[in-house]
Amino acid sequence: MHRHLQAIGRRDRYPESSFWETEAGRTWLIRLVVATLFVFGFKRGVGAETLSEFFSRLHLETQVGCSPSACEG
Repeated sequence: MHRHLQAIGRRDRYPESSFWETEAGRTWLIRLVVATLFVFGFKRGVGAETLSEFFSRLHLETQVGCSPSACEG
């Protein structure tokens, strides 16, 4: 239970975090991530570090969970 509560606390660090917990928010987030990876990662060849930085600047690192090393390969 303690770890679960810690995870919830880490997830809710930003004001917009509660939006991702809704069905509409999750749907929009999935669409954003897929579109970003497709357009910038696959079509434009943007590297994993840049994509990770982009998600981090949007405060999505806890939702997307993508570090540069995890995005590669």
